[in-house]
Amino acid sequence: MSVKVTIITENKNKDDEISRVLTYSEPVPLLFALRDVGIYIYAPCGGVGTCGKCRVRAGGDIAPLTAQEKLHLTQGEIDEGIRLACRAVATGDTFVYVPSDAVFDGSNVSHCANIAVRGADNVSGMAQYGLAVDFGTTTVAARLYKLPSGELTGEIVRQNPQALYGADIISRIVYALSNSQCGDDAPLTRILHDLTSDIISSFNVATDDIIDTVAVGNTAMLHFYTGLDPSGIASAPFKPQSLFGGYFGRAYIPRCVSSYVGADAIAAAIASGMTEQRCALLCDIGTNCEILLWRNGRLYCCAAAAGPALEGAGISCGMTATSGAIDAAYVSEGELHVHVIGDGKEKAAGICGSGLIAVTSALLQLGIIDESGYMEKNYELAKDVYITPADVRALQLAKAAVRAGIDTLCDGIDMDEIECFYIAGGFGSGLDIDSCVRIGLFPNEIAGRAKIIGNAALHGASMMLIKPHLRDVAARLADCAEYRELSTDDNFSRRFIERISFPHGN
Repeated sequence: MSVKVTIITENKNKDDEISRVLTYSEPVPLLFALRDVGIYIYAPCGGVGTCGKCRVRAGGDIAPLTAQEKLHLTQGEIDEGIRLACRAVATGDTFVYVPSDAVFDGSNVSHCANIAVRGADNVSGMAQYGLAVDFGTTTVAARLYKLPSGELTGEIVRQNPQALYGADIISRIVYALSNSQCGDDAPLTRILHDLTSDIISSFNVATDDIIDTVAVGNTAMLHFYTGLDPSGIASAPFKPQSLFGGYFGRAYIPRCVSSYVGADAIAAAIASGMTEQRCALLCDIGTNCEILLWRNGRLYCCAAAAGPALEGAGISCGMTATSGAIDAAYVSEGELHVHVIGDGKEKAAGICGSGLIAVTSALLQLGIIDESGYMEKNYELAKDVYITPADVRALQLAKAAVRAGIDTLCDGIDMDEIECFYIAGGFGSGLDIDSCVRIGLFPNEIAGRAKIIGNAALHGASMMLIKPHLRDVAARLADCAEYRELSTDDNFSRRFIERISFPHGN
């Protein structure tokens, strides 16, 4: 049997189209064929057919539409030959057309505009540098510092290419194990090399001049980075191969607490200064939400599986908080108004996590969404950008997980005890607290004490790079932390169900 797949990358200029031909001895999913030629279509569900994001136009000998495709595709799309790349299987002569702007290459790099670029005149051997890295589920961020002065030279943020294999940790672990993607050649190992190369090319710093690196991230990401087997993280008794706390290669990795509370959470705790309070709460919000409670000299922590909706993935028009994303919304004179990231002239291209929260909050105010989460039909926010009932449901499940995690960890204490509520994470930096309270993500009692601290994990890694004695502080903090496993906690399960609905009185 011979299966020929012709892949055509479509550009606005038809003369620039690129065709590649692959031959297989057996039927092959289109997503796999695309990856074989280095074309990566965004598939946050990990290629299991649940997100509906990996749309391509295809023709020829292809297996019939699957149930998942019929669920996600409109009749108009089906008539145009649109298929889900992860579900459509080539069985003979097949053509796949991929728009160039649909290709996710993981190389979107943004340099912080407010950071003065120093070091363009550096010559190898004349200066020494340190690198702080945060391996996030959605993005990988790095900062370059002069040592020992601690002068910030620059910052780079890159999308995590593992999003191609799943928006959540478990999807990625399953993919990695089933496709032998563990070991020294793991994708995240290459990402650090890419980041280092970016810094070298951007700031004219020689590799040998980088004398120290501190890397943080959730426990699974650090397993990928170091090439360790992450399988123990995915199932009971949730025992990782390592909790780190030392040098792995050239990078120092602070100690993790558990499979789901990583070195990033400890770094965020260091950066926030929460241990200087008598009682403080910290939420590092993302696909995996790490929640820390510092009370009377002890650290308590848990992790809530919020899912990708809070970071703009897994929703109909979802995107990361980049140019073109709706990131805020408000109601004025009975009408909904949205804000789009950009220069003021940018057209809306999608909705990021903070935008999803703000839009939902506004639609609750307008009565378009009720307390149960019911919304009659899709609501258009801009041309080709809308929110659906399924999006609202995804947000309900995410906010219920986070809020139930907070409620469970803070069980038995008076919310008035909490002197400061820190909100960390790239997602957290764009939040409107009032909207979060209105949808029930955060308790109203502590909203007035909220402090949005951005990427505290990266800041904490930077502090440990510049002030090495803080590594010992982080180790002691991780060692004394009391971890609460929510997946087996009946109180969490009960609270999760209770928190799915939106609060009364919107």
